[in-house]
Amino acid sequence: MSEDQQVKKGPQVVLVTGCSTGIGLETAVFLAEKGYKVYATMRDVKKADALLKKAEEQKTSVELMALDVSKQESVDECVKTIEGKEGRIDILVNNAGYGHGLVLEHSTMAQVREVFEVNFFGVASLCKAVLPGMRKRKSGRIINLSSIGGLVGQPFGEIYCAAKFAVEGLTEGMAAVLSELGIHCSLIEPGPVATAFVGRVLNDLKQTETPDDEYKPVFADYIKQSVARRGTSANQTGLDIAKVILTCIEAEKPHLRYQTSPYVQKLAELKLGNDLNGDKTLAVCRQVTLGRVPKQE
Repeated sequence: MSEDQQVKKGPQVVLVTGCSTGIGLETAVFLAEKGYKVYATMRDVKKADALLKKAEEQKTSVELMALDVSKQESVDECVKTIEGKEGRIDILVNNAGYGHGLVLEHSTMAQVREVFEVNFFGVASLCKAVLPGMRKRKSGRIINLSSIGGLVGQPFGEIYCAAKFAVEGLTEGMAAVLSELGIHCSLIEPGPVATAFVGRVLNDLKQTETPDDEYKPVFADYIKQSVARRGTSANQTGLDIAKVILTCIEAEKPHLRYQTSPYVQKLAELKLGNDLNGDKTLAVCRQVTLGRVPKQE
C-alpha cells in the first residue's frame, strides 16, 4: 500500500462508472468487499437490481448514484456530490462503455460521435472533474478501462477501437505529467470478457441488416468466428478484470498498462514489444520531454 493511501483516515473513496452490468458491477462489489468506500454509478439507477443483489449476496454495500458520462452537468454534479460528502475522491475507475460493430462505411457520423461521446469524451470529462481535488491533495489514482482493441484494431470494430486508441493516448499523455503531482494513471486492457455488454454487442451484430455488398461475406465469417470464440479459454469474467483493477490500485508504483491475460499479452506484444507494462515508455518520455533522469532501482 502506498504512502498516500496510508495517511488517509477511513476507507479510500472510489468512483466507478458503468456499474449496471459486467466489469463495472463486479469491480464495484469486489472493491467494496475489500473495504473501499465505493460509489457505483450508472446512467439509469432503475437498472441497479443486479448490482444491489450482488452486493447483498457478498454481504457488502455500495453507494448508488446516477451518472450519465456523456452529459457534462451529470459528471459535474456527481463529482461535486461525492466530494461534498466524503471530502475527496481517491480513485476513479472509468469503465462505462458503448459498443459498436459496423464498418465506418456502414456507420452514420451520428453513430461515430455517440461511440466517442461515451468511450472517450466521457472518460476525459471525468478525469478533468476529479483532477483539481487530486492535484490539491497531491495524490490520486485514475484507472481507465481500455481494451486490446485500444492497441490492435479489430475488424468491424474500427469505431470502437478508434475511441479506445484515443483513451490510450489520453492516459499515456497524462501519466508522465501527473506522476510529478502524485497522481498515477493506468490503463486496463482486457480481451474477450464474458459479460452482458459483450453478449449485447454480439447479439446486435447478428441481427444487423448489412447491405448486400462486398462486406457481407466477410461480415458473416466474422460473426461465425466471434460466436465460436465465446466460451473459450480466451474469455475472462468481469471478476477477473476486477481483480486486475485491485492489483493496480494496491500497487505502490502502478504500471501504465495492465493486460488482463496471457492471451491479451500475446496480442499486445505486436504493438508494445518488450514494454508491455508501459514503464519504459513513460521513463523515456519523462526523460526526453521533462528532463527527468530515471531513478536507479
